[in-house]
Amino acid sequence: MAGHELSSNPADYPPGYLQEYKGDQLIATSVVFIVLNIVFFVARLYARKARGTPTELDDWFIWPALIINLAVCLEAIFLINAAGVGYHLAAVKIYSPHKLEVWSKGVFACVWLWALPVCLPKLSILGFYLRFFTNRIERFITYGTMMIVAATFVATGITTTFQCSPVAYQWDKTIHGGKCIDVLAFYRWMSFPNIVTDIIGLVLPLRMIWRLHVNRHQKIGITIMFVTGSAGLVTSVIRFIIFFNHDAFQDNTWTSVELMKWTDIEPGIYFIAACMPSLRPLLQVARQKTITSTRKDRPNDRDIGGIASEPEDGIAVRKDIWVVNHAA
Repeated sequence: MAGHELSSNPADYPPGYLQEYKGDQLIATSVVFIVLNIVFFVARLYARKARGTPTELDDWFIWPALIINLAVCLEAIFLINAAGVGYHLAAVKIYSPHKLEVWSKGVFACVWLWALPVCLPKLSILGFYLRFFTNRIERFITYGTMMIVAATFVATGITTTFQCSPVAYQWDKTIHGGKCIDVLAFYRWMSFPNIVTDIIGLVLPLRMIWRLHVNRHQKIGITIMFVTGSAGLVTSVIRFIIFFNHDAFQDNTWTSVELMKWTDIEPGIYFIAACMPSLRPLLQVARQKTITSTRKDRPNDRDIGGIASEPEDGIAVRKDIWVVNHAA
């Protein structure tokens, strides 16, 4: 932990420095994403029940993702008071030195809590893709990507747990003979695999979409629906950059505000992205009255999430999704 040479004399610091506080930024971010997570989850649940959609693979990942996402946000709020997050390290060392151990333990837990809600929504999105892909190659790539996502979580968890030897040395630097890996480099690079799998998830459905026998406007609409599933790519890149621009162990209780904000935001955006494709029926409600008569005039058309298209040339249609059946 950086900052062992800091003076313990308050007179050595500029006026107002030890009173500076920005923890309210982290509280605001956490509260916003608690609300957003719950709202999008409820909306997704309502949309799927309204359409009578059966429970699918992606649903099994969404429930635990919500719980862990809420835990991430609640932990951030807890660390504001319990670990001095939001104040300069010097202030915490002078007035509440016992909170520094809580900070170290909190960061240890935070990485675990961050890794899981990033993993679960990505698995949900990829599971959503499997509802559409019947092409052998596309399904193989999707399953392979899911394995990479799961392996990334496991690797992150193992590295987090054993980054220091003994494990307790992570929060108790008085242990004789303790040592750690380059923890700062680990924190900075652990988002990189997410960026790679996000890019795969972004590109994966495009080939299938543009083979559909619908007009260009409809293809663009379907593409947008799928691209929302990769919205986490943007936040992963931003978080990656921010962690390189900030030293997590330099004035750590102060710097933690910015880093923990993005630790809330990244999994929160992944969760919202995983919910978005299922919300299309709700977005169609405003148009429902105007298109009802049109649908009655075309009894042979099938509803594809609000897009009318006849099954042809290998496109099989279900009530809630369309599936492309083309040769591998």
